Amino acid sequence: MKVVISTINFIKSRGLNHRQFKNFLADIENECGDLIFVSEIRWLNRGQALERFLTLLNEIQISMTEKKMCS
Repeated sequence: MKVVISTINFIKSRGLNHRQFKNFLADIENECGDLIFVSEIRWLNRGQALERFLTLLNEIQISMTEKKMCS
């Protein structure tokens, strides 16, 4: 779960990363639209966040790979 939370927080906490990820999802016409933010305070939504993460896993991998190639 630590890897999931750190990946979600990496995407959601940085404005540019989040905008690029949302634009990527819009470009491929993904129906989920966005990840669910997870923090220690909002521990009740971990199940929902994990479910959304697994739904978007392929898209996250593609997005992260493209980000590394552009850097």
